[in-house]
Amino acid sequence: MSDVHANTRTRAGSSERAAQSGESVESLSRGATASPCSPGPLRPPQTRDAQEEFIMMAPEEKLKYLDSRAQAHEDNQEWDACIQDLVRCVALCRLLSADDRLKLAQAHARLATAYFQLKGWGLQAKEHSALARELLLPLCSPTSSCRDDELQVLVCLLSVHLTHGGASLQTDNLEEAECSFLEAERVLGELHQLGGINQEEKMKTELEISTCLSRVYRRLSRPEEALSRCEKSLQWLKDCGKPEKTCCVYRDMAAIEQDEGHLDQAIEHLTKAHAIAMSHCPEELEGAQISHSLALILSSAAEPHHNDSAGCYFEESLSAYANSAGPEDPAFLAAQDDFCRFLLRSGQQEVTHTHTHTHKQTLPENATSVISSKERYINHILANVFTLFIPCCSMETPSEFVTVTGDLFHLLIGMYCSSPPRRERGDSSIFNVPFQRCVEIQKASLAKKRTTFGDLSAEVADTLLLIGSVEMSEGRLKPAHRTMSKCLEIQSLLYGPQHKKTKATQKAVDILARIPEVVERQRRQSRRETKRHTLTVQSCSGNDDNSTSDS
Repeated sequence: MSDVHANTRTRAGSSERAAQSGESVESLSRGATASPCSPGPLRPPQTRDAQEEFIMMAPEEKLKYLDSRAQAHEDNQEWDACIQDLVRCVALCRLLSADDRLKLAQAHARLATAYFQLKGWGLQAKEHSALARELLLPLCSPTSSCRDDELQVLVCLLSVHLTHGGASLQTDNLEEAECSFLEAERVLGELHQLGGINQEEKMKTELEISTCLSRVYRRLSRPEEALSRCEKSLQWLKDCGKPEKTCCVYRDMAAIEQDEGHLDQAIEHLTKAHAIAMSHCPEELEGAQISHSLALILSSAAEPHHNDSAGCYFEESLSAYANSAGPEDPAFLAAQDDFCRFLLRSGQQEVTHTHTHTHKQTLPENATSVISSKERYINHILANVFTLFIPCCSMETPSEFVTVTGDLFHLLIGMYCSSPPRRERGDSSIFNVPFQRCVEIQKASLAKKRTTFGDLSAEVADTLLLIGSVEMSEGRLKPAHRTMSKCLEIQSLLYGPQHKKTKATQKAVDILARIPEVVERQRRQSRRETKRHTLTVQSCSGNDDNSTSDS
């Protein structure tokens, strides 16, 4: 089962992290790893004198300066510069505080948090959080004499476990993630008993841990434990009077139920999330994501009455994505592609229904005799068509939209029959309304995808493949040949000529290249190019003769 969550882009390179950890971890990590004697934000040295002064600073002053500058870079969303300064802080702490395990652990913990939250680099975050944990473990003595030191150790240790758990979840080390989050839960209890964290911050962190554990248990195929954690999160949010925050929990519950094949329960959870989102943030990104998820799960349901609802939710999600993220955002384009797949499935069902009732009536009576007597090679083309496209009936990839094989069969036979039935381009039996709308959407999105993803991207290739496939089903073989040829060029560069996608498209182009009208167009194009080349050569030869006579 596919996940009900729609993929969206958050901070650069950290979309997975954003789905796994929330604001409470970030605020807690800042408090856990900030230098206690950091001054206010400082401006980086701009002039040569300032740079020389920075170089001549004592290591202690330089550490304070870099600590403050890293925070300023983070506030300004300058992620790379922030991490560079935090790396320097770790080096200076190692130089200045080799014997002070707590300060060095705080530096590693802060760097780990930055790697994970700002860049989404799970491996680097795991490495530095592990170093910080090794430094802190000898300090976790129950007989500690200094209460302030004990609180600082616990705060830092909580941050380390949260970061390590999130990074482990991101890198698919699920057992490590479970251990880290359970340990974070234990440390949080100790910290609250000592008065090191207030009730509100404790509730936020408990919610974060419970949410992350539910995702770990879901990935470990332990749905009962995952749902139990979600129910705890719902109860905490209701106790805090924050029902608007329950949307993400209901979405997690829907994903768990969908994995188990319980579509009715999944639809119920998403419907609750949708109602809450529409009442609190109808124009925000979360509302678009929930509508998108609900549309996807309704479109996958077996009951035909869900199709109308799915179409409405797709339209709603596209409108919300356009308002909140913009029409060129990858999330909007992904939702648009999902909507087109839904339209194609609906159109395929209509085509199948039409063929079941009318195919025998519309085929020419003399089709078989004409094929056998007049155009032998059409058998080879038709055999390739059925071999290539009949296995592609699951509609899971764009290449499978070529499966309106009955229409192509009818079209090829009609070319060579004495009195083929005339079928207009807009005839719904060959090109129904869902197909038409799908290809219109894809053509309109092509320029946006080129701008967003690049000319030589998989998204552009898939769009061209889909457009060409529907053009084939419409019977517009010359445009289909051009479109599929462009797609083939991109796929050959992206995947290579031996990739299964490239091979499938190559077969389609080869079949189209045998159609007489395509062959004639290629011949005319070849003659034009030959004539142009001849004129160019003659022009160059005439210029050479003139130069020789002048000399």
